[in-house]
Amino acid sequence: MRSVVCSLIAVFTVSIVGAQPPSVPDTPAGSVGKQADPWFKKKEKPKNTTIRDLSGAVLTPDRQPVAGALVRLRDTSTGNTRDMIADAKGVYKFTGLKRDLIYQVSAEYKGSKSNTRSLTPFDERDEPILDLTMAPAQAASKNPPPKESKK
Repeated sequence: MRSVVCSLIAVFTVSIVGAQPPSVPDTPAGSVGKQADPWFKKKEKPKNTTIRDLSGAVLTPDRQPVAGALVRLRDTSTGNTRDMIADAKGVYKFTGLKRDLIYQVSAEYKGSKSNTRSLTPFDERDEPILDLTMAPAQAASKNPPPKESKK
């Protein structure tokens, strides 16, 4: 019995001592064990599936950015609006939008308005991008409207 126990201890010792450590990619000193150990893996935050962001750009008909355009986001269920000014590249971004609501977004700049775009719950993107194109400038009429005569 004693020889069986000694044999088992010897086999166990050889298997531990002879085992190769897992290969670790080149890492800075002091971090080798942390990368190989699953306890040190960075945990990702759970994604909030009820909230999302909307962004886009305000553009002219020839696809040039419109800096300083007023961008209006309207919640169609309540009628509440949020306004923001497009940055120097014509970019806007609204955060914290509920996925189950319908929103309408449009832009205005110096009397010109853009098309109105809608964001619905059917759009399943986490960060949808809706670009807004300003309407072409109205050509000024060469003939002013006739003046009404007072009689």
